[in-house]
Amino acid sequence: MAGRYFPSTEGQRVIWMQNFISKLPGYQTVLGLVLADTTAITADLNAYIFMINLSATFKTKSQDVTAFKVDIADGVGPSGPYPANPTLPVAPAVVAFGVVTRLTALVNRILAAPGYTAGIGEDLGIVAPAIDPGDPTDPKPTGTAIALPNSQVQINWFKGAFTGVIVESQRAGETTWTVLSQDFSSPYVDARPPLAAGAPEVRRYRLRYLQGDTPVGVTSDVMVVTTTP
Repeated sequence: MAGRYFPSTEGQRVIWMQNFISKLPGYQTVLGLVLADTTAITADLNAYIFMINLSATFKTKSQDVTAFKVDIADGVGPSGPYPANPTLPVAPAVVAFGVVTRLTALVNRILAAPGYTAGIGEDLGIVAPAIDPGDPTDPKPTGTAIALPNSQVQINWFKGAFTGVIVESQRAGETTWTVLSQDFSSPYVDARPPLAAGAPEVRRYRLRYLQGDTPVGVTSDVMVVTTTP
């Protein structure tokens, strides 16, 4: 089992893994790793990320099917088309079971490497950052926006020491931010229909931490995604 540096929720794990595999190659030499090490862990984590996102896609589709089933049974008025099969992304190469075990072993090697520094550990996310939830200016959420079928967007975000986040969005040419939700468990799924039915649209998202009911810190970097009808 991975250490406390590895997030407990799947949405947070996606963010952590994307950061790890993007930055590890830059430290390969100083940490005494070889190309085979970084290639193998990249394949492992990409497979895990794929399965997390695939699971979220089927969960969302299951909710759509269940809602349509209820409408067919007890709804009022004409029905729409049956829910379509989900559009699935291209799968990465299959890897052996035990990704987290292999990740833990590699992180232990990194921590024991002569070239390892605390700065490298913080950049890779393998040490817990010091965050003061009482500081009203420092905390800044991180997240990723992923387009799902049926114009839905999944926002993965890192909770850390905070209660939750405020999720805000802009669509198309909008210039003001709309508060979508106060979310307390990653991921958040934006299930709004597009402004133009059946058309893709550009959406922008940003997050701000909540400590209890109080907004704290600064807003996240803006995440931009184009929806998939």
